[in-house]
Amino acid sequence: MKWLIVNADDFGRTHNNNIGVTRTFEHGMVTATSLVAGGAAFDDAAAYARRHPELDLGVHLALDEVRPMLPRQAIPDLTDEKGAFLPRARILLKLLTAPAGVPEQVRAEWQAQVARIVDAGLRPSHLDGHGHVHVHPRLQGVVKWLQERFDIRACRCPTGSLLHSGRPRRYVEKLLVHGCAGYARLRGHPGVFSPDHFHGFMEGGQLTVRRIERIFRHLGEGVNELMAHPGGDNRDEPFGVPYDWEGDMNALLAVDPLEAQRRYGFGLISYRDAARMAR
Repeated sequence: MKWLIVNADDFGRTHNNNIGVTRTFEHGMVTATSLVAGGAAFDDAAAYARRHPELDLGVHLALDEVRPMLPRQAIPDLTDEKGAFLPRARILLKLLTAPAGVPEQVRAEWQAQVARIVDAGLRPSHLDGHGHVHVHPRLQGVVKWLQERFDIRACRCPTGSLLHSGRPRRYVEKLLVHGCAGYARLRGHPGVFSPDHFHGFMEGGQLTVRRIERIFRHLGEGVNELMAHPGGDNRDEPFGVPYDWEGDMNALLAVDPLEAQRRYGFGLISYRDAARMAR
């Protein structure tokens, strides 16, 4: 049997991210989302999630483009003199070259991010990462610790085909993430579920109905995940990320969930349900 999780990333990042997530969830195409604890629209997203406990909610672990939970003195290697996260490339370089104190600072920051979501009255079902940073080899112990500390029994593992079309300039990034995710899958964490197949990296922020239907045709046996980035207004982009947020939202809204499942022979499922099935 082929199952598909459609996860909308960046819930709580901005008001328009929230519009995209809630509209595609209510349409029935999005089955899960991941919440950004440091996002500018976190409070509204958390309130929506409390009103809709059927929305499967994860944690979008972040080390850039959002507000840190901890002050600079607690995470000096991750932040600039103003207390904002350093650019992603500098943090990744520090993870490669710096001593063990850097992963420990990440652990403290990510603990605070998960705790903010739990303290908001929500129970996250899964972890993923902004820019897939959670699969970095030096952070595998941190992710395992978070899963045990907060009893989170599922985690994204972004391995998948390198052949699907999308933005060609993402191939190098995809190769790096694919390698790190493969390492993470080989190590594994007992009792933690990850989907068998991952889709949407090459199409990140560039989904169309045609691309979604192509992904449907390439679903593998077992549990698949499609990553999406729906949003309500491309002009509301504080970090200049070149995503067509509205395009992702409109493409998902143009797909009839029931007809797609019938035509392509899969079932929609959430992370929460997939983890339960895997036990």
